[in-house]
Amino acid sequence: MIEVPIYNQAGNKVDTFQLDPAKLGGISRTLDFPVSGAGKVPLIRPRKAERVSPFSELIAEEDARDLEEHWRLLYVGLTRAEERLVIAGLQPKTKDGIRPENCWHTSVERALVSLGAQWIEDEHWGSALRYHGDVPRGAVKPKSVSAALARPSIPAWATTGAPPEARPPQPLAPSAIADDRESLPPPSESMRAAAERGTMIHLLLERLADVEPLQRHAAALRWLERSAGVVDAGARGEIADTVCEVLSDPRFSALFGEGSLAEAPLAATLADGTVVAGTVDRLLVEEQSISVVDFKTGKVPQSHDAIPASHKAQMSAYTGALRVIFPGREVRAALLYTSGPQLFELQS
Repeated sequence: MIEVPIYNQAGNKVDTFQLDPAKLGGISRTLDFPVSGAGKVPLIRPRKAERVSPFSELIAEEDARDLEEHWRLLYVGLTRAEERLVIAGLQPKTKDGIRPENCWHTSVERALVSLGAQWIEDEHWGSALRYHGDVPRGAVKPKSVSAALARPSIPAWATTGAPPEARPPQPLAPSAIADDRESLPPPSESMRAAAERGTMIHLLLERLADVEPLQRHAAALRWLERSAGVVDAGARGEIADTVCEVLSDPRFSALFGEGSLAEAPLAATLADGTVVAGTVDRLLVEEQSISVVDFKTGKVPQSHDAIPASHKAQMSAYTGALRVIFPGREVRAALLYTSGPQLFELQS
């Protein structure tokens, strides 16, 4: 006997009951019982005499699934043979000398007999049921050697090399065209200082555009002192004045006003197949026109003619891409040299 403890909801042992292992044979299997809201719960499968609804229906469904799997396994075994199939196995349990109706041996034997198989005495297998099939031996003739080795017809495409795969052109980054130090001699100390000043102006233009106009100057001074590390108060004031002047200049204040975009990415394929991909410093998209400005920290040109060719080529690529992205709208382009600062509007 096996002593099985019984616990209450608090987890305390409250009682035990005795279980006879000899009587477990008929209830060792479980039955998946569906419970609303909880899925399926495993329950002890009732004995045949104890089956009532809904257990009898659930068990019948489970037995049907088991029988289907039983026949599927036989099918898999029978259909794997290529030339010869030998069916053997352990002697199944019988009742009064009769094998179960669903026994594989019984089913296969019945099928073979219906096909005309004959019982024979075999030195290896003993009494066996043999079936050779309904095609007489020798009826299938092997192909001649010449026919078997005949060269098949090969289509032309199988012996022709594949054409090279089409690849999109390498994207052109307009900013890579330009170099702020183009055609400049090795930088002097004053040139380095001017370039550093231009870089700070560039960064402040990005940061202060969204700041209230009356608060821009104070915000610029704080940034220059705390983030840029400009020690000289006079230099901080001069740079802050320059940036605020640019942002409030009516000639291009709209580029830093409401609706304008900073560091705007763009990409397009031009008519000649060139792929342009880059980021513009300021972009203003209006109903009838598009305005784009790129900041430059290098030396300020003396005139339009003195603008480096690479700077012009960069803006030409940007304007070409914008015409593809916004067809039918006027595109205006400009270069803002922050060390001046000075704005040059370009012919588009």
